[in-house]
This record gives sequence, C-alpha cells and structure tokens, in this order.
Amino acid sequence: MENKGINKINRKGQEEMFGFVIIVVLVIIMGVILFVFSLKEKPLDTTQKQAMADDFNHALLSYTTDCLGRDNSKINIKDLIYNCKISPGYKCNGIDEGYCSYLNKTLINVTKNLLGNETIADKFIKGYTLRVYPLQQNITISRGNTIGSNYMSKEASGLIVRSGEELYLRVTYYYQN
Repeated sequence: MENKGINKINRKGQEEMFGFVIIVVLVIIMGVILFVFSLKEKPLDTTQKQAMADDFNHALLSYTTDCLGRDNSKINIKDLIYNCKISPGYKCNGIDEGYCSYLNKTLINVTKNLLGNETIADKFIKGYTLRVYPLQQNITISRGNTIGSNYMSKEASGLIVRSGEELYLRVTYYYQN
C-alpha cells in the first residue's frame, strides 16, 4: 500500500516538473521574439525626416569651400551663393574659376558625396532636387527617383538675406512611403 502512495507522489512531481519546463520554454521563446522585434529599425516619422532635411540644408550652407574670397579667406557655400548673385563674373582667388561656376561644381560634388552615397540613399532618401535662386543662371541639381505616387517629399529652405538681396537654397527630398 505504501508503494502506491509513493508512486502517486513521484508521478505528480514529474507532471509538475514537466509543466514548469514547458512554461520556461514558452517564456524563453517569447523573449527571443520580443528581442528580434526590438532590433528592427523603426521607420522615420515626418518630423524626423523634416529635421534631417533642415539639418542637411544648414550643413550645406555652412560647408567651407576651397574658393578664396576677396580677403583671401576660404568662404562657405552661403557666401559663395551671395557672391555669385552680386558678382557673377568675379573669380575665386587662388582658383581660376568664377563664383557661379565653382558654386555649381561644389554643390554637385557635395550633394553627390552626401546624398548620392548608396548607403544613405537606400536607408531613407530615394531622390532629391536642389535649387539655388534667383541668380543670373539659377542652379538646379536632381538625382535619384523624384517622381511616383509612392514617394512623399519634404522641403527645406535656406534663406540668405544681405544688403536687401534675398537668395534661396531649397532642397526637396523624396522618401518612399
């Protein structure tokens, strides 16, 4: 009689242990699934995309070029745009190239290096259009996919005001929805 009672206790203990193991395995599986989902990259929201566009414009306007101004110091793109507007025929000191020509070449190279980078483009920006106006000859640079119903755009503008002159650097970024 005593053996029947001991077998029941052992069997009951084994059943409880088996249930405990199943619960532990389920908790581990759920933890792994939650960990995998937390590692996935979250898509950028509209505010983040606009902030990135504004940051890029600010950085672009502040970019220092190799063009030397009239005082023989290197000038940034913002000053180069202004100089192109007021003195389109004037050449950069140290470089035998006019302000406007050098500005166009610099904008192409900088945007190509920053936004044309495949890693960046594959992440969030699918295309862009950069415009500088009003100049004697406005500058427009476009790259990537800028048309299609599955793209949304964000604009960032940089306004340059000096001596009553208003100049704009406007970049339109195209993101995939």
